[in-house]
Amino acid sequence: RNAKIVMKKCQEEGPDNGDMLSLAIARVMLAYNLAAATDQFGDTPYLDAGDHIHYPSPRADTQELIYADIMNLLKAAIEELAEAENTLGKYDFIYGGDPEMWSKLANGLAARYTMRLLNTVSDKAAACRKALAYLENSFESADDQASVQYDGNQNPLFDFEWSRDGISSCTSMYDKLKKRKDPRAERVYFDPSEWCHYSSADAEEKLAPTGKPFESQYEYCYDVFFFAETAPIHIMSYHEALFLKAEAEARLGQDASETLKEAIEAAFENLEVNVEGAMNAPSVNEYGGLESISDGALTAEDADAYFETTVKPLYDADPLKEIMLQKYIALWGANGETLETYADIRRLKAEGKDIYGLINEGKFPLRCGYGNDDVVSNPNISSLFGDGQYVFTENVWWAGGSR
Repeated sequence: RNAKIVMKKCQEEGPDNGDMLSLAIARVMLAYNLAAATDQFGDTPYLDAGDHIHYPSPRADTQELIYADIMNLLKAAIEELAEAENTLGKYDFIYGGDPEMWSKLANGLAARYTMRLLNTVSDKAAACRKALAYLENSFESADDQASVQYDGNQNPLFDFEWSRDGISSCTSMYDKLKKRKDPRAERVYFDPSEWCHYSSADAEEKLAPTGKPFESQYEYCYDVFFFAETAPIHIMSYHEALFLKAEAEARLGQDASETLKEAIEAAFENLEVNVEGAMNAPSVNEYGGLESISDGALTAEDADAYFETTVKPLYDADPLKEIMLQKYIALWGANGETLETYADIRRLKAEGKDIYGLINEGKFPLRCGYGNDDVVSNPNISSLFGDGQYVFTENVWWAGGSR
């Protein structure tokens, strides 16, 4: 709704007509939020949404229509940003009103969603080439990535865990790290009550069994991410852009090993931002803070050594599988990137690729159900929801479903 309001004000007879930067940013944020909504729910209110006077019960638009608009919004924003001037300055909390930086984000998101739609197009190679073209105009380093900073308030994952103590580390991720002798396993695990650091070997005895935990606070070890009070949320990160590039290259039959190596370097750097966000967490430090991690921060050299000894042989055996597994590990953190992991799992499943080896024996949700208020108050949503069991049986449109 906010994005629609800004767009209306900046167009035609609006009071801010001619403010191309605000218009373009509104387009980018509308595209981003539309994708977040439709990726989770499938068909979603969009055209009617936000106008409660005329549309008190908004209709759900198809995911196909929504994604067509997402791509059109981003393309229009990229064109407008090429001519825009900085009209926002400090009032833009992400990029300080820099049109070039917003253009990099718009191009990155266009690449993300081009790859998201891979199973909906007949020419996948052309789509991969298009994604690579977008990425050529996107982030060049972690300094470019689009992040919301939490230096004066609390990271949402930290906020939830700090108030609930309701999340624990499980065996699924640990097993992937252990198989690869991944040095990140020595950085991330902590005792839930004493906050002492666990080595990888110590953590193995304290992990929640995936899908079968005993429901109790302080029973299993924690990830360092749960303490990362000042870690940023990434609208889109540099490491994600590199993993998208590596995937597109691999699907085109190109050697993506150097891109994957750079992606892992960026992922290691991002991990340390999370660790710093936990070690410098004001709320945690009021109670004595976390025990220091004995090993030093992971570096680009550590990432390169890990790549050469462990990742490269696995990449050579199955390039796409190792790229996606390394992306899965890289998006693990306090940065809000798990929506992308969820999308990756489903789009690869749609191709018949069970890359991740998920071991939870429960039903896998192919989408989220609509919220209770929507189902109760909006007959258009109620009819879609039914008994809710469709979330386990119907893929979203871009994963081969019909809605």
